[in-house]
Amino acid sequence: TWLVARIILFMYLFYHMFVHYDQIKKMNTFGYFLVLIAPCIIFVMNVLWFSKILKGLKKTMAKRHAE
Repeated sequence: TWLVARIILFMYLFYHMFVHYDQIKKMNTFGYFLVLIAPCIIFVMNVLWFSKILKGLKKTMAKRHAE
C-alpha cells in the first residue's frame, strides 16, 4: 500500500507538474517554489521511509525463515 500511495502516485504528480509547467510558471514566486520544492522534499522522505519499511520487512522475514 505504501508503494502505491506514496511512491507511484508521486510519479504521477511529477508527470502532471511536467505537463502543466506552463501554468506553474504563471504562479507568484512563493507559490512557484512551493509547488516545485515541497513535493520533492516529501517524495525524498517517502522513499527514505519506504526503504526503512523494506529493511524491517526483510529482518522480520529472515527471523521467520530461520525459525
